[in-house]
Amino acid sequence: MGNLISEHLKQDPHVLMAGYKIAHPNVPELLLRIQTDGTITPREAFRKVCRTLITHYSALGREFQKEFALRQYADQGEQSGNNPNGGGY
Repeated sequence: MGNLISEHLKQDPHVLMAGYKIAHPNVPELLLRIQTDGTITPREAFRKVCRTLITHYSALGREFQKEFALRQYADQGEQSGNNPNGGGY
């Protein structure tokens, strides 16, 4: 998660530096460091990236659901006996 957020932050032209640190793998804590040029605050940059990621992953989720439903429909067609050879290839 830290790498995903920091890499997307680095794509913003107003972000000078973005990095993250995980103190220990067993501790569920992520520390982000964001430095901007002053045009926007680090909080604004973070919120902007989070909104962008949510939009992208929501679209990905919808596309996955659509493709999964189409695949289930295709599998049902194959199982209903449409193949005269009994399912063999």
